[in-house]
Amino acid sequence: MNELLREVVSEEIERLADVDERLRMLTVTAVLSEQDLSRATVLLSSAPAQALQGLQAQRRRLQRAVADQARLRRTPRLGFAADPSVAAGERVDAAIRRLHAADQPDLESGVRGAHSHQESSDIQDRDSAQPREVALRGLGSERSAVSGVVVVDKEAGWTSHDVVARCRKIFGLKRVGHAGTLDPDATGVLVVGLGRATRLLRFTGSQPKTYEADVVLGVGTSTLDSSGDVVAEIDMSEVPIDEVRAAAAALTGSILQVPPMVSALKVGGRRLHELAREGIEVEREARRVEVSRFDVDLAPEGRTTKGTQVLQIKVTCSSGTYVRSLAADLGALLGGCAHVRSLRRTSAGAFSLDEARRVGELSIADVLPPAAAMRGYTSVTVGPQEAAKVRSGRLLDRSDLQLSGDGPWSLLDALGDLLAVYGERGPDMVAPIVVLATPGDAPGTGGLG
Repeated sequence: MNELLREVVSEEIERLADVDERLRMLTVTAVLSEQDLSRATVLLSSAPAQALQGLQAQRRRLQRAVADQARLRRTPRLGFAADPSVAAGERVDAAIRRLHAADQPDLESGVRGAHSHQESSDIQDRDSAQPREVALRGLGSERSAVSGVVVVDKEAGWTSHDVVARCRKIFGLKRVGHAGTLDPDATGVLVVGLGRATRLLRFTGSQPKTYEADVVLGVGTSTLDSSGDVVAEIDMSEVPIDEVRAAAAALTGSILQVPPMVSALKVGGRRLHELAREGIEVEREARRVEVSRFDVDLAPEGRTTKGTQVLQIKVTCSSGTYVRSLAADLGALLGGCAHVRSLRRTSAGAFSLDEARRVGELSIADVLPPAAAMRGYTSVTVGPQEAAKVRSGRLLDRSDLQLSGDGPWSLLDALGDLLAVYGERGPDMVAPIVVLATPGDAPGTGGLG
């Protein structure tokens, strides 16, 4: 039960960190509940005063999350405190470093940086005769041991929520989420997280995505795609393709984009598409997005007798970019209107259609390990002593791990299982953002099996 509470509280803190920066870089190491469930103390790897203030301010939302997801006979009142075992361990580590820094800078032979990847590969090669499988453990009705990601080729007519609901049934899980909504009419890559790996979707979803679509110049719709009502028609059949490409170039790079009224973005606590269905339009603040690629060609059907012109586009853009808005903006720059049709996401970060499966074809064999969710980010293999610190959510010395760049970094054990994701904490230290493994996990399980 305490482990269930830890996971629920951890996930909710991660979500709340998007709106309250004081909660960032906090890691829940354990939850200790009273026998009668009257109270539960949330232990944190570190608890600065500002972070504790943020937790107190968000206490009600955390309580609701526990009530909704844990479904215990009684919802405990949450309290927060720094984990004393973590603080004691950090003091011991600091004392050891001070005593031995002069003559033994690499005292802990278990610490490895990027140079350890070859050793890790050797271990995996020796074990290759025994194929790795997704870990399956009996963890009771509240949790399932299946954890990882599946890459779905979403079909038209399915909402992203429909895919998540079906995956819950296929894998027998309650905890399933997706990284980046696709419209019901859109198809293509939808990365779905299962079990504990849902906590990693924030990293998967923040990576660039690539789309292919048709754009119809000369027809504007209420939804900016083919599902809406026609609201404008302008003869654009004679617009030269060179002008179209020049307009697309103007929409490339760092641009400001106003989210469409038919998006899932929330304004004042309500989703824009809900307001749009009620005929309400609200002011939306423009957001900066990155469009690194906007290629345009004339579609095979080309110019039509109805005064339209059909284009084929390929777009690579940052998370949060609306391709339908790009199509509408393209039409406006050319002095007319446009809408998108046949939108297909061909890649999301490092995941592509090559490994995607339709939801009806999914099986346990298609589940990728949690470490796959961190594709595109730097990974570092650590030894057993350092892995024990990671499982406890301890701060680590950046130089010991030979970390470069701005992070985040995936920390793996010797078998390649993901232990945690770490981020910067000042110039010299790194701190856990998400810890998947727990202190009681056996080495090599990644906390998942």
